[in-house]
Amino acid sequence: MDFKDISEETAATAEDVIKQIDARQEVGRSANDKILESVAQLQTESVTVQNNLVGNLVDRTVLLSNSEKENHHFSVGLAERSTDKYDLRGQINDIQHLIRMLNQEISTHQSTKDKVEAVVEVETTLAERKKQDALTLVDHVTDDVNTQIKSLDTQTELLTTMEGEQNRIEAELDTIYDQSHNDLSKTLGQHQ
Repeated sequence: MDFKDISEETAATAEDVIKQIDARQEVGRSANDKILESVAQLQTESVTVQNNLVGNLVDRTVLLSNSEKENHHFSVGLAERSTDKYDLRGQINDIQHLIRMLNQEISTHQSTKDKVEAVVEVETTLAERKKQDALTLVDHVTDDVNTQIKSLDTQTELLTTMEGEQNRIEAELDTIYDQSHNDLSKTLGQHQ
């Protein structure tokens, strides 16, 4: 074997390694595109996507670990692998940041929901109390009106009875007057 054969063999090996690295970069780009699609869906599927992102995070961590093992065997592609590793860590950090933001948003929504529920509960209690107070007031007014009606009925009966008594007394007085007048006329008529 001469230097030319070794050089060609080394060039072929290097070319195979570069093809493998390019293929892995393409896989990495494809995986990155999938991650970007997942991030776009986070806004509408926050809880489900959060679980998916955790799965992706584990997958990326495993991929990163595997990449580190393979980098040891492929010293020629060390620089490109190092860049891929850095990019993956950046993506993992971005995903973790998105997860923290989603958790914060969920917490904010839950807090707002709790506050709204508390306000609704207070308003419901106040409305119920107002309704109860109105019913109590109506009962009191009804009782008062009934008491006044009874009092008026009693006073009307008393007035009717007193009017009848007054008429009877007037009739007796008229009778006594007439009788006295007749007696006086008789007495005067006998003395004349």
